[in-house]
Amino acid sequence: MKNTATEMVLKRLAGPLAVWAVTQLLQRPAVRGAMRRVDSRAVEQGENARRRLRRAGKNMRSNPVWVAAGLVTVVIGIGLITRAAQRP
Repeated sequence: MKNTATEMVLKRLAGPLAVWAVTQLLQRPAVRGAMRRVDSRAVEQGENARRRLRRAGKNMRSNPVWVAAGLVTVVIGIGLITRAAQRP
């Protein structure tokens, strides 16, 4: 069955019409304000994560004995787990 000219025109217009509708929705003041709040929250969380990593690095440098002890316990724990998994 052959498509009519009207059907073909409607199919061609569907994509650009959807893009236009989404653009109009995103340009509304309420949506723009909500997006601005979400963006600022994401930036703030990224800054907090960087601050936490920096603080963790400083803590590791100032407490090398505790870091070594923690690594030893992790290695021992992994060894015990693999040993237990090998037992029948």
